[in-house]
Amino acid sequence: MIKRGGVDGPGITPPRPSTLALIGFGLVVVGVTVYTLTRPGAAGHVQSAVAASGVVAVTPSGSASPAPVLATTAALHPSESTPATPASTASTPARPAPTTSTPARPAPTTTAAKTILHVALPDGPVTAIVFGDSYVAGVGASSTNDAFPEKAISQLGWKGLYFARAASGYCTSHPVDYLQRLKSLVAGPAPTVFVLEGGINDVGCDPGVLSAQISASITQIKAVYPHAALILLGPAVPTNYPADQLLPVDQALTAAATAAGVPYISPLTENWFTDANRASYMSADGVNPNQAGHAYLTTLLLRDLEQITGT
Repeated sequence: MIKRGGVDGPGITPPRPSTLALIGFGLVVVGVTVYTLTRPGAAGHVQSAVAASGVVAVTPSGSASPAPVLATTAALHPSESTPATPASTASTPARPAPTTSTPARPAPTTTAAKTILHVALPDGPVTAIVFGDSYVAGVGASSTNDAFPEKAISQLGWKGLYFARAASGYCTSHPVDYLQRLKSLVAGPAPTVFVLEGGINDVGCDPGVLSAQISASITQIKAVYPHAALILLGPAVPTNYPADQLLPVDQALTAAATAAGVPYISPLTENWFTDANRASYMSADGVNPNQAGHAYLTTLLLRDLEQITGT
């Protein structure tokens, strides 16, 4: 037993009450501090603050994890910083098609003359020879001057010369065929344009003979007038001849014109005469157009000649 103030050892002086109070206050401060630093919410705030600085943060478990990449890199490299535009969750709807579409422009009537060849005429006045049958003679019109080929040539401003004979054609069965007539022509000044019309009287002609006669007629014209622009004009479909009878003639003319490299106007293909207009445009003979028919055909021939020659 230790005696206080005895000779066996130094005396132990008990602490003063004020000292004990100071020690107790210190313990309380330490405890509060420890609690504040170790509560769950504090760790989260520390991590957030560290993460915002761009350094490695310490998680409550003690393991290190990289801080998230922030906008510091973007600030250093503005050219690379533009964020990608987020994709829209709702795509832009396609523009609806109009409920009423613009109607397609109707295609013009197809003709061999329009789709195969065009001819360029020289500058200056144009002269023309028109050679053919009763259609060139103006049968059915009030006068021969009202024949539609002559009216069309006149409206073009061309000076025309006309050689016509009714009941004539290419086929050798005629009293005088086209080739014979062409060979008997007295060559005069060369025309700018030579229009060879015919075929209405060649229904039933032997196909071989017909083809040969058409080709020979073309050759004859080219031999006499090598620099003239030759244009073939075929038969329409009058009352007395259905289309299937005139089709072989039209096909023979098409083939010969194509082989010779000359334009061909096909009234059959263009439907110059139809079931709807024959009653108004045909004369009583059922073959030749009447006065109104010649006037009507003038507009069609004029249109085709303008398109072929560019006049």
